[in-house]
Order: sequence, then C-alpha cells, then structure tokens
Amino acid sequence: MPLFSIYYDKIISLNKRGILPGPGENRENFLERAHKITLNTSHGSHKAIVDEKLKRNFDINCDWIHFEYSNKGMHFWEAAYVQVVNNQFVMRLNKFFEKKDKYLGMYHKGEIIAHECSHVARMGYPESRFEEIFAYHLSKGFRKVFGPLFQSSYESLILILLVAVSITCDFVCFDNYKIILFSKAVLGLYLSLLSVRLFLRRRIFFKALSKIKKLVKNSMHGMALLFRLTDQEIVFFGKNSKDEIKKYISEQTELRWQIIRASYPIK
Repeated sequence: MPLFSIYYDKIISLNKRGILPGPGENRENFLERAHKITLNTSHGSHKAIVDEKLKRNFDINCDWIHFEYSNKGMHFWEAAYVQVVNNQFVMRLNKFFEKKDKYLGMYHKGEIIAHECSHVARMGYPESRFEEIFAYHLSKGFRKVFGPLFQSSYESLILILLVAVSITCDFVCFDNYKIILFSKAVLGLYLSLLSVRLFLRRRIFFKALSKIKKLVKNSMHGMALLFRLTDQEIVFFGKNSKDEIKKYISEQTELRWQIIRASYPIK
C-alpha cells in the first residue's frame, strides 16, 4: 500500500478525473489545490462535454471543467483560450461556437474543448515543449501532425505577419525581385525552423511512447503514463534503454510517481 494509503482512493479518483499532481508537489499541497479547483472550477458557466478521446488516450475525465463563450484574449484566428494563474484557470471558447459547431471551416467545437481540457489537466506542470503534441494528438489528419507547429500564439502571429509582408512585397516591390525573394526566403526559413523543431520533438515523443508501451502491463496505458511525465522525463525515456527507464521509474518517490505506478503498473 502506498505511503498516502489514507488518501489512496481519493487521490486515485482525482487522477482519473484529470486533476494531476505536478512535479515535486507533495500530498498536502496537491489535495489543497485539488480542493480549490473543484470548488472554483472556472469563471465559466458552461460545463465541458468532453470527447471520449480524452479518456481513451490520457485516462482523464474532466467533468469539473467549465468554460465561457468569449473572445477576450484571442486573435481572430484562434478558437479557444486558456489562462492558468496560481493553479486556477479560465477557459474561453470563441463566441462563434455559441451557435455553430465549426469555426473557420477547420475548428470543431468538441475537438477544441478536448484540446483545451488536456492543457488544463496539466496545469500543475510548468512545461511547454510537448504540450501541444499532447493536445493535438486528439485531433485528426493534418492537424494531428502539424497542429503542434506553433508553441505559442506569438509564433503563429509571427507567421501571419511574415505572410502579410511577403504578399505586400509582391504588390509594392513587384519590380524589385531581390526584395520579393528575400521576403519569401525569410518566410520559408521560419517555417523550416518550426518544422525541424516539430520533427525532432515528435521523434523523441513517440520513441518514449513506444518504450513505455512495452513496459506497462497494459499497453493501452502507455499514452496515459506519458501524459503524466515532465519534458525532461519524456526526453530521458526517448533516449535511454528500457532497463534504464524501468530503473528510473522504480527509484522515484514523489507523489506523482506513486500515483503513476499504482494506476499504470510496470511489468
């Protein structure tokens, strides 16, 4: 029985609901944070009807998450927005979704809600490198692969500005091909750098997932376990052998790892 045996059922239940302890968080701090989260889930009044993909992939059921319809804090091309401050969150969906289920011909309401819920579930993790890969893993087709190209809204804004500059040069500098070529070269370089970064991250991400699936007793738990790792652990798992990973897992004593081992047993 784990060290937190008195609270075992409660903490396991929180894990299944998507309220996860962050790296280094002890039992007392986690339970206090979980209590605050469930008392004041969000400023929104609409309960998130979560896609079954969250349960199937990450083993979480975010029945405690609420949101509001508002465009505050969003650029026009963004479908949703999540802000986390002092372990409390605000989740907003574009007001367009109040009447329609699809925005800009590519954003589906259910998919967007699941995407943002995955971010909220990892609010205890001060991470960013693989965050969008997790969130877009719930999408389909092109977005599943290339959605994580941008790590923040600032990066997508830079791309839009570069595209705008390139198009402007086509019309304003039509007689100066050097400026036109330069603007397109800068745009191409920016996209290339983002693509290379995404390729490298996806490679390490799926290497780690492949090894975890071979270590857990139920391979269906592989992604759920990966979802509860830090950036550094994902990189470590991706680069090291199964024996080294197994040794690392057995040596961890913090609350987060007690829950992981109890919920997703290793062979």
